Amino acid sequence: MQYEIQHQEANAILRVRLAPGESFRAASGSLLGKSASITIRGIAEGGPLKAITRAMLGGEKLFFMSLQAEAVDGEAIIAPSLPGQILLLDINDGEEYFIQGGHFLASIGEINLETVVQQVPPGLLTGEGLFVLRAKGKGTLAVSLFGGTYEVTLAEGEDYLFDNGHLVAWTAPDDFTLQKSGRSWFSSLVSGEGFLYRFAGPARLWLQRRNPRLFNQWMKRLGG
Repeated sequence: MQYEIQHQEANAILRVRLAPGESFRAASGSLLGKSASITIRGIAEGGPLKAITRAMLGGEKLFFMSLQAEAVDGEAIIAPSLPGQILLLDINDGEEYFIQGGHFLASIGEINLETVVQQVPPGLLTGEGLFVLRAKGKGTLAVSLFGGTYEVTLAEGEDYLFDNGHLVAWTAPDDFTLQKSGRSWFSSLVSGEGFLYRFAGPARLWLQRRNPRLFNQWMKRLGG
């Protein structure tokens, strides 16, 4: 199987070439086009109950699609909903990656996705950022970003906070929490930041350079 990102400079797409018998998973509704030799099958990863949980809590679509080459080679082109870049993350056995809900695009190889609850401060009144996806296994994970990619590496013991509207993926299974941005709830709300992720290194993080929620608010203001 071969895959590459095309048009990364503006509204990227993922092109996957498959040999007979090869297959991969993608987010439902993300297909741009495919060879006639590629078959599509809808799947509920982990069964219907886990799929519904993932959709309700993690912000992911209810189902995935499996694309497979049958008797001859073929290709499929996957396009994310978000305008921006695509990030490819290579996952090895024993590694865990966390992904914000709504950013999963495709997975190649043996990768398992599950919804997990993260630590939150007492009194949290919103569901934003409460649930994330955990990816484990061996293969490559494709995630979509709004705008470009900004990567951060934290050294051992380094402490840093990130806006949860920009954070897309990270590797820090134990050393992150979600907390209010200001000292008080009032300061957190009026500052416009709300909640921030706090990480302690070592960790790697990938952020999107634009915030979809704020962009949506800006678009609504333009519309009157």
